[in-house]
This record gives sequence, C-alpha cells and structure tokens, in this order.
Amino acid sequence: MTHNKKLKIALVIERFDPQGGGAERSTDQMAKELVKRGHRVTVFAGHIPKNVQVEPYEIRRLWEKKKRSALGLLAFSKWASQEISRGDFDISLSLTTAVACDIIEPRSGTIKETLIRNAVTKGKWLGLVKKISDGLSFKRRALLSLEKKVLHHPHVKCLIALSSYVEQQVQRHYDFPPEKITIVPNAASLPTISPTQREAHRQRLRQEMNLKPETVAFLFAAHNPMLKGAGPLLAALKNLKSQNDDVAIIVAGNPCSKMKRRVAQLDLMDCVRFIGNVSDMAAMYCAVDVTVHPTFYDPSSKVVIESLMMKVPAISTRYNGASDFIEPVPGHVDYGKLRGRVIDQPDDIPALSQAMAQLIDPKERQRCANDCNALDRGLSMIHHIDRVEEILYQVDANKKN
Repeated sequence: MTHNKKLKIALVIERFDPQGGGAERSTDQMAKELVKRGHRVTVFAGHIPKNVQVEPYEIRRLWEKKKRSALGLLAFSKWASQEISRGDFDISLSLTTAVACDIIEPRSGTIKETLIRNAVTKGKWLGLVKKISDGLSFKRRALLSLEKKVLHHPHVKCLIALSSYVEQQVQRHYDFPPEKITIVPNAASLPTISPTQREAHRQRLRQEMNLKPETVAFLFAAHNPMLKGAGPLLAALKNLKSQNDDVAIIVAGNPCSKMKRRVAQLDLMDCVRFIGNVSDMAAMYCAVDVTVHPTFYDPSSKVVIESLMMKVPAISTRYNGASDFIEPVPGHVDYGKLRGRVIDQPDDIPALSQAMAQLIDPKERQRCANDCNALDRGLSMIHHIDRVEEILYQVDANKKN
C-alpha cells in the first residue's frame, strides 16, 4: 500500500551507539531507512556517548555517561515520555520495555526472561542464589515493576515481536493480549559481496589469523560471552580437539577474563583466536565456515541472522529466537529446511560437540549453505522496515479514528 503522508517518528532506546550491540546497530539502520523514505526521525536514549554523531536523523540524550541504577532507568523512562509528549510526534516506537509508546518492539526481549536465563548460566546452586538475590534487589524489583507497568499501559497499541520466542515471553510473563502482537522477524543489513571478493576476504583474513586453508573455523561473536555460551563452547572444542580434528574458534568481540582463563585451563590456546571487535563482519563471515552461538538467551541473534544471510551455516539453541531460521518449526514457511543445528539446552556439551562435529563435514556444510539461498531477501533490513512502516501507518490511522 502506498502512503503519501510522511510521519514524525520518535524512536526510544535505553543506550545508543551505532557501533555497539545488535539492538543499537539495528536502531541506527532502522532510523536511516525511515529517513530515506521521507520520515522525520528522532532517537531518544538515556545514554549516548559524547563522541557519537549521526546523520541524517536527530539524537537526544539524557546522559553522556551510563547510569546503571534503578533510579537512573526510572529517570530515563520519565524523561523520554515527557520529551515525546512535548514533541508533537505522529507516532512513537520504543525498542525497550522501559518506556510506554504507541508501539513496543522489545529488541532485547523482556527483562523478566533475561533475569531467568542469566541465572541459568550460573549453574544449579549459584543460579538459585542469584534468583534469590534478584528477588531481594531493589533494582531488579524496580525494573520488573516498570516493565509490567509499560506492558499493561493503555497507551501501548501494538507490540512487535522479533521472534516467536519474544511473543511467548510477553504472553507467558505478562499475559499480553495476543491480538496486539505482530511478529516481524529480526533483520540485518549487509553489503553485496561477489564470489571473487568473498574468496579474497577469506584468503586475507585466514592468513592474518594464521589459519591453514583446511582448518574448519567456527565464529563465536558476542559482547557478553558467558551468556552467549562461551563455557559450553570451549568444553565442546576440547572434545573435538581430543579427536584430532583440525578446528579453530574465532572469538570476535571483547572476551571476558573468565573466558581467557578457561581457554588456558583447557589448553586450547593453539586453536582459539581472540580478534577483538570487528568493523567488517561481512568479510569475517567469508573467512569462517560455521557460526556457533550456543546462547543461554537471545531474543533473535543478529549474528546468526547475518551468518545465514551470508550462507554460512549456524549452530545455536532453543533459547535464541533466530533459531527458527536454522531449523524452521512446523508452520514456518521454510519448514523442512536445515541451515545448521539447534540444540535444546546450551549446557548440553555432548549435543553441542556432536553438532559441531557434523558441520566439520564439508558436504553437510554445503548442503546447509544451499538451504540458505534467497534467505537474505526475507531477512534484509529493508524488508523488516517495510513491515514496521506499515504498522506505524496503521497505528497512526487508528489513533485518529
């Protein structure tokens, strides 16, 4: 449907840095695409680093330094609501459950599910201790209270879920009305790379990382490695190494000291490469063979989506909304295709080891890659914005009726 009206849109996110995590990068891509379509976009964030300058949309920050306290989040929620009401916006879209807007698109899922899954990473007994401490924490109680208030706020007309996993969260934890939920799968924006460019990237980067041509390279990219499954991954790598498989793990992002210590303890220094933050992820996908993301929690991993768009098979878990595209569930448009492996539990090391071993086989990797054909169009940011824009127009029209 063609719409002549151009909207004045407020986008809200707690922290914003276009070079940051997946949610922040997606916000930048979304804002740019909406402006390209003629809309006026203003991004409101509690924290935006001082050096961040963007075009062609406007940014407004509450602080230049991060505020991690519950009072800080409450202050941001109040400030953003006031700024939006004073701004005469046609429509408001919150990418967090901390601010009640016309539309909520919780790119990080719900706080409640995040706390539950974070506790699981600690193991049975430490996890129980964490659940108890979270229950006693004023900050945690304030966060959950704010989320509940926002998701029951009459101002919220629609919730965009990035995956069926996010849809399940808001219904299970907050009994959010199913008729107000629309699933719009997460998306990514990647450059077009020719076969010649792909091979050039592969040779250059593998040489830089000291990888032999025959080494099977698994990419692990995460800003929070322990939550994303670094522990089980290293244990699975130890199993593969004991079978004399020529494999390596490429760790992109800032690894925590715990992960580095674990690599040393397991004597895996020779098959783990810590490469830090990567400015050109598209080139990195060309250099690796499989993306492995055994996460304990991910509403819909951008890393997995980007990998599949680049026709690189992926391994992940049932606690990642993007796994619907690795192993489509019944009812999914691509049901029957297999673009990697999905394991039920992140800490199931034998299952993860088996999944990685299966994808060491070049024929199986190629079969999975073939099933990724044409997926890049359906998961593109432009396709995502097409659907989000239609929802923006629908909500705007309903507000005026």
